[in-house]
Amino acid sequence: MARRVPLFRRTGLWTAGCVLAAVGLVAQLLWLRFDAWAANTALRPVYAAVCRVFPCTVPLRTSVAGFAVRGVALRTRPDGPEAIVVEALLVNERTFEQRLPALELRLTNLAGEVVAARRLEPMDYLATGARETLAAGGSVRVEAEIGDPAIEALNVVLEPLL
Repeated sequence: MARRVPLFRRTGLWTAGCVLAAVGLVAQLLWLRFDAWAANTALRPVYAAVCRVFPCTVPLRTSVAGFAVRGVALRTRPDGPEAIVVEALLVNERTFEQRLPALELRLTNLAGEVVAARRLEPMDYLATGARETLAAGGSVRVEAEIGDPAIEALNVVLEPLL
């Protein structure tokens, strides 16, 4: 005659199996949305704790609103008038280290029309070997060369992008 397993043992095994399945589902969701949810201020500590146990790295937070562009200036190159150099200071105003953003450079005329535009990635405006992150409260000098857009360019706009 077959021996019957007590009901409380069967229920306990089912409960353990359901809990294990739920933990697995949560782990899969956390892994699937890793980049987006790790940037969330509320979930970031969870990811930081998990990455202390497992081999992973929590990505840097980036807030475009946390960057300020100051002291934008245009100058001509001393060795040739065919190019203009844009100089500025990019400041991280957040309380955390951030990955450097792409910058949008626009030159406009007196009517506000764009006469030249360029997207600058960090490797375009940083010196060779510079870090790709900026510490909290830190600043970095931005310098980019553009072709001469003609005399009609009167205003320069430099904005951070994601």
